[in-house]
Amino acid sequence: MFKTRTLNSLATFGFTVGLMIVGLPLVASQSKATATPAPEATVEGTYNCPCSIWETPEPRTKNQQDAAGVEVGLKFQTTVDGYITGVRFYKGSANKGEHSGHLWSSDGELLAEVTFEDESASGWQEASFEKPIPVTAKTTYVISYFTKSGWYSVDRPTFSKNLVNGPLIALQSKGSGGNGVYIYTGKPRFPNQSFQSSNYWVDVIFVTDVAAEATPEVTATATPKSS
Repeated sequence: MFKTRTLNSLATFGFTVGLMIVGLPLVASQSKATATPAPEATVEGTYNCPCSIWETPEPRTKNQQDAAGVEVGLKFQTTVDGYITGVRFYKGSANKGEHSGHLWSSDGELLAEVTFEDESASGWQEASFEKPIPVTAKTTYVISYFTKSGWYSVDRPTFSKNLVNGPLIALQSKGSGGNGVYIYTGKPRFPNQSFQSSNYWVDVIFVTDVAAEATPEVTATATPKSS
């Protein structure tokens, strides 16, 4: 079974609102993002993971609709080798129906997938992959989710520079082929298009040590009675 949970704490990043319709993305505002990247750590032992890029901010545009299903995602790298254990996304109240999360290589190979279960009506949703997926430092990956309803959260522009949180980097659009990414589709597919550095509020769960995250299973041991 996949483990899922909902995170309810909220914070606010200063990203601006953007709109998109099928075939014609529209921009409501193009002011620069106000998020200040954290200094990039270089010592693996300093990280207190599980780690995520966005943690728990709240999008300004929680509910944006397209007329078709869509897969939306984010290009990212890690500064150290480790494992992706799951996927997160921010869900607006209009984003109903089933959602599935995906981890891809930069050339579109599907590395892991999971179906979200027990979602809340809105807020951050989280699901764990069946097994941790090893990732290599300074290598680009894509984390995404599919929504058949066409509703999603979005703010833009966001990726004018690398956004760093601990060992995770959300890549700047320039030089990475565009970030975030999307594709209109009726089923899960690799998102390979981008428009004006849109942030679709998709995130990863990263650990540097799988063993450290495992909880030992306690088994009771029967003690024979003396005769």
